[in-house]
Amino acid sequence: MIGVHRIPFLFPPSPDTGGVRQKQQNSRMCLVCGLKNPLGLRGSFFEMETEELVCLFTSTDFHQSYPGRLHGGIARMVKILSRPASLPQVVSWGWQ
Repeated sequence: MIGVHRIPFLFPPSPDTGGVRQKQQNSRMCLVCGLKNPLGLRGSFFEMETEELVCLFTSTDFHQSYPGRLHGGIARMVKILSRPASLPQVVSWGWQ
């Protein structure tokens, strides 16, 4: 189950993945992107030149529902957090 995931239903595949425009900041304790959260995904959000927002993360057995399957609530949380992360006018969401 450990691996890097690109959530296809959140980020539709494109014929040309293009390059990374910018990497968004991580927080400390967020369950999705927090670097200090021992149970978190430690995900990274990347704004792509193709106008896609990609979140890469590594899941563990702690994040599964059925054996070998990412829990649907976690996938949904990544989708919910991708919305504010994709807003260009947002300067800060508490990243420190």
